[in-house]
Amino acid sequence: MSRVPILVQKFGGTSVSSPDRRQQVAAQVRAAIAAGHQVAIVVSAMGRRGDPYATDTLLDLLRGDGGPVDPRDYDLIFTCGEAISVAVMAHTLKRAGVPAVGLTSAQARIFTDGHHVEADIETIDTTRLRALMAAGQVPVVTGGQGVARDSLDYTTLGRGGSDTSGVALGVALGARRVDIFTDVAGVAVVDPRLVPGARMLRRVSYGACTRGRCWRAGWGARPLRCGPRFPRTRGRSWPTSRTRRRSSASRCFRRWRRSSCRPAPWTTRHGRCGSAGTWS
Repeated sequence: MSRVPILVQKFGGTSVSSPDRRQQVAAQVRAAIAAGHQVAIVVSAMGRRGDPYATDTLLDLLRGDGGPVDPRDYDLIFTCGEAISVAVMAHTLKRAGVPAVGLTSAQARIFTDGHHVEADIETIDTTRLRALMAAGQVPVVTGGQGVARDSLDYTTLGRGGSDTSGVALGVALGARRVDIFTDVAGVAVVDPRLVPGARMLRRVSYGACTRGRCWRAGWGARPLRCGPRFPRTRGRSWPTSRTRRRSSASRCFRRWRRSSCRPAPWTTRHGRCGSAGTWS
């Protein structure tokens, strides 16, 4: 097995929404490779509602008549935005001189429990991903989705699930670090749009996010989410929303599940795409 350290980078929708920003992503990937890492990246759908390939724009095609949406149809169209983003980002990397291979969650072998709209990742077979990285290529993987092992139906991990995908891939690959790039100034104690002048955190630990400070997610700190869903890999099992112990963290997770606010999962680093400022 290669001893070259692995780095997983996840880029949000706004970070891949324009040619200039995609060039910034390519620069980040080149810098990580130059620093001696094998790199895999996860991308979200490009842009926000109103942009042609954004997730909400695609979902509006189903919601237009006001009728109920079948969860399978929801997941199928949901995955299209990330697939488009992966193809465009892989093409951008190649044009920038970085060998890259775009992969859907099925091609990356990310398997879920089969629940539509709010699936949990069960296993990730990293064989293909490792082979690509060992050959000097960068896997570009669709975020927020997986496939049911028996039917190969696409299932999604819920809103903000691309961050979950990035962390899960990092766990499965034994990555040294998972970097999450998003177009915000950092992690605030509350949503700055709700509380102007909210204090930013220079550093925040995993334990602080998932135990003592889970309330931040409920108050709109969107880079945080209690109870990220990790896969089972290498013979080890991580707790999921249906198996975790009745701890204070799990109670916070259940409150989050019942709430209308679904912030993204906790991740290791945050910062503007293309800037030097990151938090860990």
